[in-house]
Amino acid sequence: MARNLKSMKFKGLNVLFKDKLAKERFTFGLDIGSRQIKIVKLKLFKDTTELCGLEVSSVQLDVGALLKKFKHSLDIFSLDEPSRTQTGPSV
Repeated sequence: MARNLKSMKFKGLNVLFKDKLAKERFTFGLDIGSRQIKIVKLKLFKDTTELCGLEVSSVQLDVGALLKKFKHSLDIFSLDEPSRTQTGPSV
C-alpha cells in the first residue's frame, strides 16, 4: 500500500509540473524586408514579454529555406497562438 501511495504522490507532482509548463506561452515576430529578414522568439508573461531568440539574415533567393532555418534555430514548432502585425510603406 505504501508503494501505491508513493506512486500517486509522484504522479500528482508530475501533473503539477506539466500544468506549470503548460502556462508558458511563446510567439514570434517576423520582418521580411527588401534587404533583410528578421525573426524573434518571444516568451509571453502576464504583464511583460521576454526576448528569447533573434535571427537576422540578408535576403536570399530561397526565402522558404531561410525561414525553415530560422524555425529550427529558434525552436518555433509549437507556439500557442500566432501574432499578426503589418507595417511599412508597402502595406
